[in-house]
Amino acid sequence: MEEKSSKSAGQTASAGKGCSVDWSWLAGRKIVRAENDLQNMVFEFEDGQTFTVQALMYKGEAFLGFKPYKDPKAS
Repeated sequence: MEEKSSKSAGQTASAGKGCSVDWSWLAGRKIVRAENDLQNMVFEFEDGQTFTVQALMYKGEAFLGFKPYKDPKAS
């Protein structure tokens, strides 16, 4: 699957899927711990916040899931 960059730095959109995510809230954060298994990659930042990348299936197709997918402080 091809990714294309959007106009704003820190955002990506999957070609033809209509989905974009603003990753700018992760810029400059210091990772203090990382661990993984066959399905999850978990990063822990200096402030204790964690960010998980998951390998998942949906309707028979592989995709990546992100928790959180947006800045938890923005809500």
